[in-house]
Amino acid sequence: MRISRGAMIGALTVTLAATGVVAATYAMADATPSPASLDFGNVPAYETSAPKTVTITNPLADPVIFTVGSLEGKSAGDFKITNDGCSGKTLAQAETCSITATVRPSSASAIAADFVLPDNSAAQSTRIPLTANGYTSDKGTYYPLTPARILDTRSGLGAAKGQVKQGGVVHLQVTGAGGVPADASTVVLNVTVTGPTGGGYVSVFPTGVNRPTASSLNFAAGWRGANSVTVKVGTGGKVDLYNSSSGVDLIADVSGYYSQGRAYGSGSMGGQYHPLLSPVRLVDTRAGGYPPIPGGYYINAALTVNGTVDPTIRAVAVNITATSTGGTGYLTAWNGDGNNIPSTSVLNYTKGTTVPNFAVVPAMPCDDCGDATGYPSIGVGTSASAHIIVDLVGYYDDSTIPNGLRFSPAVPKRIVDTRSGLGWPSKLGAGTTATVTSPATPANDNTFALATNVTAYKPTANTYLTVWPAGIDGVGRPGTSNLNPIKDSIVPNAVQTMIGPDARFSVFNKSGSVDILVDIVGTFTLYPPIVTSGSGSGLKAPTLSDLTKYSQVTVPSGPRQLKKF
Repeated sequence: MRISRGAMIGALTVTLAATGVVAATYAMADATPSPASLDFGNVPAYETSAPKTVTITNPLADPVIFTVGSLEGKSAGDFKITNDGCSGKTLAQAETCSITATVRPSSASAIAADFVLPDNSAAQSTRIPLTANGYTSDKGTYYPLTPARILDTRSGLGAAKGQVKQGGVVHLQVTGAGGVPADASTVVLNVTVTGPTGGGYVSVFPTGVNRPTASSLNFAAGWRGANSVTVKVGTGGKVDLYNSSSGVDLIADVSGYYSQGRAYGSGSMGGQYHPLLSPVRLVDTRAGGYPPIPGGYYINAALTVNGTVDPTIRAVAVNITATSTGGTGYLTAWNGDGNNIPSTSVLNYTKGTTVPNFAVVPAMPCDDCGDATGYPSIGVGTSASAHIIVDLVGYYDDSTIPNGLRFSPAVPKRIVDTRSGLGWPSKLGAGTTATVTSPATPANDNTFALATNVTAYKPTANTYLTVWPAGIDGVGRPGTSNLNPIKDSIVPNAVQTMIGPDARFSVFNKSGSVDILVDIVGTFTLYPPIVTSGSGSGLKAPTLSDLTKYSQVTVPSGPRQLKKF
């Protein structure tokens, strides 16, 4: 074999010595990629990076001929070529083509691959190294806060002093208020309406988007009440509160936030959500024939999972109800620290009413709680005499318990309105259950729970509504309620519910007939997700027992001790 300069400048000719036959002609140099490699840097595991592009140039007079390129290497499935302008292309001198790629790390580790583009060079290919460092992000994890008031139009806190007029909008700054940082994606607010001069509703939604056709609170003239609102943070770190009525004062207390994902190396990690298939009653002060809790006192609501899980619990998702109320007043809920009782409310009531409200409440080990001492607990106090009921629907850990869920916010979206036949064709009659399928957007294969706002609209009798996951073997309607509307009222309440197969959940109505409205405000998705890479490879889907392994809650005895505010 004889190797010599070919007739073309910049080419390498290989000739068989015995016959003089030219075996092959190669370009003298490889095509030149710029940059020579693509380093995506630190990328959150299971999230897709921003795209990066490499441009390939032919520096010689001879053409460079490419065939079809491919990804190679152990982590090839984590990278994706989103635009291939080079495969099958011939580059004359100084001509260029480009390749664009993204990465979705399937683990919290360093990963690498090569994009190999076969060509007619001596090396027989142009090789572009691709690298990234996958890391565990805190995106969608929850950070509880000591409840803090950030809006009160009666005093001018957070907005102009004075009632919000009909059609008025409060642009409430939530980041930088009450401990909410700039990188919060979502805030959990308890929004209270007081002194409305007419009936109407309030919609809470991200600043900068069109007002959705969804309501967060509904009220009648003179009504005072509250609802928990989980709302995505909008433009400038603000959320909007729109009032449809002729005039109303608005109050908002913040109790926590979800992270939009902090930068690599922040060292911060919030909690993942662990929902229960059925609510567990932690406290019912009516049990045993006891009188209502006197005004000015509080009780602890405690729970235990096991010695491994208990120390990780940072907050609990509960439905809190005041009943047998002796006057006009309110309940407050916090971590139970007797030296740090907040001046905020979780719900408001009048004499002789039953009022529930959903809340996500910070938890801490119970102090001086008899047999429950040391267990995760919250404090619930009342300003006037009332019986207190606390039902646990889930808890937030420190992201160390397997198969936790993370939150993805959404602009409120109405999926059920029986008045128009949306999601369910008619009112719910007495003893009737509606089974609802959540739409594909925002739910997906990794969605196991929904954050919703459910409204009972003008029931024909005093009743209650219960929400639970549908179609799960062995899981029936729980013996708890989410809403307790009276005849002709319009009552909303936040509901966090697991969903069954095909993203279904059920709503039961006890008495009379009632229209129901359901608005989705976000989803809870599995972390790590089942599908983990662009190639379609993924983790083994968890079984129901996997998801509920750490949700076997026990209620300890003895947390009903009365403590003075």
